[in-house]
Amino acid sequence: MFGNDGNNAFSLHWDGSQWSSLPTPSRGFSTVLRAVSASPGGEVWAVGDSGFDSVTLRWTGSAWDEVPAPDPGPQFLDLDGVTTISA
Repeated sequence: MFGNDGNNAFSLHWDGSQWSSLPTPSRGFSTVLRAVSASPGGEVWAVGDSGFDSVTLRWTGSAWDEVPAPDPGPQFLDLDGVTTISA
């Protein structure tokens, strides 16, 4: 589950008994995460945008790491969905 505090995105993690807030990498712009996908093997990805740049995050098991998004050239790449099909 994702949220935005007005400036930066955050994720919520359910550990089986309670929710906890986890930070996401910040770029200094309002970051919005729009989609998340997880494979049965535990591979988790999230996508969204920050300013005019795309955001692609991978879950390491304890934190989110930013991964460079594909570069479409001069146009804006708006990532609204992601699917994880295998680890």
